[in-house]
Amino acid sequence: MSKKRIAPNANFHVTPRARAKLEQLTDELRDDGKNYIVSFGWDEAFDEIRREIVGRGLAVGWFDEATLERIDEEPQIVDGLRMTFSVTPAQAAHFEGQTIDFDGLRFHFASNEGRKQS
Repeated sequence: MSKKRIAPNANFHVTPRARAKLEQLTDELRDDGKNYIVSFGWDEAFDEIRREIVGRGLAVGWFDEATLERIDEEPQIVDGLRMTFSVTPAQAAHFEGQTIDFDGLRFHFASNEGRKQS
């Protein structure tokens, strides 16, 4: 049995509204017969003009359980939500003390609306 990758500890919260939407979407994915787990990450890209990495914000996705085993990601529990935190230690700093919410259209950091995320 392989040792699981040590990912940064989740350093954020998830609102009940966001959790409910994530659980609903996860249940919809299960229609294909596989088990899925939510994964939070940080979206960034390389700016060719400025020649630097630019943070674009919160990324939400899902892993199926088989993929989770292959990448050796250890699930965590945040506010009752089983999830993975697929970030580097440097990216984890963007999440520090934040609260992830869902506004009916998108997931976002509720605790820093209006603040620059890069």
